[in-house]
Amino acid sequence: MNRMAGLWRNARCRFGLVFIGMAAVVLASSAYNGDIKETLPIMLIFFGIGAGIIVIEWLRLRKARRLKENGRAVWGKVVSVETDASLRINGRHPKYLVVACTQGDGTVSTYNSQRMFLSAAECYVGAQVRVYLSLENRKDFYVDTDSLFERAERF
Repeated sequence: MNRMAGLWRNARCRFGLVFIGMAAVVLASSAYNGDIKETLPIMLIFFGIGAGIIVIEWLRLRKARRLKENGRAVWGKVVSVETDASLRINGRHPKYLVVACTQGDGTVSTYNSQRMFLSAAECYVGAQVRVYLSLENRKDFYVDTDSLFERAERF
């Protein structure tokens, strides 16, 4: 699969493309009216926001892919589903999974997944989910929520 294909399926990247498209519309309308110098700062702001969103999402997806390829995969148990009250989109707060993994020496580590919108989130508590850990940095991890949903689809 093409490495960039997953990037364009991401909703955040499409949101970034909307900003870049708005920059193109501002540029086209100002070129038509002949006042490019006055609208250039507005166009650059829209383009910068869109490009920034795409670059940040690309870096996040690249980190997840690197951890999937080179990281150590462990299974963890979803111990709770927390609501992120600091963010609100369309009147809804996203949720994230708190996953507990028992290490080889008996210590328990907890990891938070990325934010997502879940319905009936309580049914995920107790489920097994794959966590990829970096071999170099213990703080570098990726909770593979896709593995949770793949297992749910089989039933």
